[in-house]
Amino acid sequence: MEASRDPGRDPRSLLSCVNGFHPKALVFVSEKRCAFAAGKLIVEMDVESKKQRFVQGHSATVTCITHSEQQALGASGQVLRSGAKWAEVLLWDSESLEICACFSFHQANVEAVGFVQDGEVLVSIGSDRDRTMALWPAAREGCFRIGRKEGVPLAVCSAYKGGAISGIAAAPGSSDLPMLFAS
Repeated sequence: MEASRDPGRDPRSLLSCVNGFHPKALVFVSEKRCAFAAGKLIVEMDVESKKQRFVQGHSATVTCITHSEQQALGASGQVLRSGAKWAEVLLWDSESLEICACFSFHQANVEAVGFVQDGEVLVSIGSDRDRTMALWPAAREGCFRIGRKEGVPLAVCSAYKGGAISGIAAAPGSSDLPMLFAS
């Protein structure tokens, strides 16, 4: 406890294990690794050894998480922090757990995130009245990296309809086919 009060020491460096998680925010990163949300953290855990590593960077509680095996990327959305203009979506490397990008667009909690087009595009849906959806460039290489403008969605749409979003599912196919998914 005394070490965390040391002004020269980052209290996050003391984190070694997290117990408990958000039940709707759990994905498998590989056969032996899963990732889940716990407060403002993403916890990556080896299911055999139980060793944990962490993605830190969210400024509010994480609400949803997804993973692209093809791009080796993860993404997570959060609630709209009090006083903030936008709720953030973080894109992170699923091997190093380093944050690759932070997308700010939704003016309400981020309700769902998912990858489509072989992980080249990240879809995020807000919990605002119109269930606003944004498409983000996520590819490490490929057509969606060409000519993209940093911090700006590829496309945005909304469709007012009551009800809740429970997730995003990409249709089978490759990035050569039209973009198909369901929310």
